Amino acid sequence: MNNFLLVCSLLSVPAHLFLILYGPNQKLDQKSGDEKKDKHTTFLVMTCIFSLTIAVHIIGVLLRFSLWTNPPAFLSWGYFGDRGWAYPVGAALFIFGFWLRIIAIYTLGKFFTFQIGIRANEHRVISHGVYAFFRHPGYAGYIYAVLGIHIAHGFLFGILFSIFMILIVYGFRIPAEEKMLTEYFGDEYRAYSKKTKRFIPFIF
Repeated sequence: MNNFLLVCSLLSVPAHLFLILYGPNQKLDQKSGDEKKDKHTTFLVMTCIFSLTIAVHIIGVLLRFSLWTNPPAFLSWGYFGDRGWAYPVGAALFIFGFWLRIIAIYTLGKFFTFQIGIRANEHRVISHGVYAFFRHPGYAGYIYAVLGIHIAHGFLFGILFSIFMILIVYGFRIPAEEKMLTEYFGDEYRAYSKKTKRFIPFIF
């Protein structure tokens, strides 16, 4: 059983990378009138959230299966060990988050980009599918997936670190994105925002 869980955990690393990199390769084309309002948040997301959470993810795997025999004390403190409930709960949360992010990207289709911006003359508010319940299902899915990874590995430091990084980086990116959409769509996006929550349906 332990070998099976180790294989699952090792496979979760490339799955995490796929979750980061998956998406249609459609950059904003400012020559065609697309508006880019990124404010360097893509750089923040890629360097702070994605690269560092991958590193913490790998550390969690090493600690969970005693592959790192002499870790620093602060990492050992942040590892709450093997709990009977932790792996199935964390794995379920990771799978749900993975599904939610992929479905969100698929639902957006050509409107999905890694940059914050507006597609000239064709952009519209997407409010069907998972977007009827989450205002930012792609971000929510990634958050659920990362937290699920660390819960599964019993890595308290990873949970706290992920929450900290999410608050810092998404604290810049999401307000910039919502400001852009409100300026472009006006009352239509304001009405959509009132009907939906960012990360947890009907709650937050």
